[in-house]
Amino acid sequence: ANESLRQSEIESAQKVLYEEIETLRFDLMSMKNEVDKAEGKNQDLQKELIKQADEIIEKEAKNKRLMDAVVYMGDELKASKNQASSAVDDEKITGLVAEVESENQKARDEEARRENEEQEM
Repeated sequence: ANESLRQSEIESAQKVLYEEIETLRFDLMSMKNEVDKAEGKNQDLQKELIKQADEIIEKEAKNKRLMDAVVYMGDELKASKNQASSAVDDEKITGLVAEVESENQKARDEEARRENEEQEM
């Protein structure tokens, strides 16, 4: 009878231990599922971050191309402004040369007129 009671206690204890093990196994599986979900979310977040980084790099490259274009257009504008300024300077010089030539011609004409008057006298 004592042996039977002891056997019954052992079986009861084994049953409790088995239930504890099953509960722990279930908890462990639940935790593993949570970890898997978290890792999945982590991978999704990493993919999103990589995507955003690629978009930023693309935008920066586009901004650089735009800045290069602005600098190029600025250089072109300066060059055409210098050419225009140079053309204006050429026009001024041409005008001044014509003015000087006109004054010289008037002076020669005046000199020739005086010489004619002197000869006539």
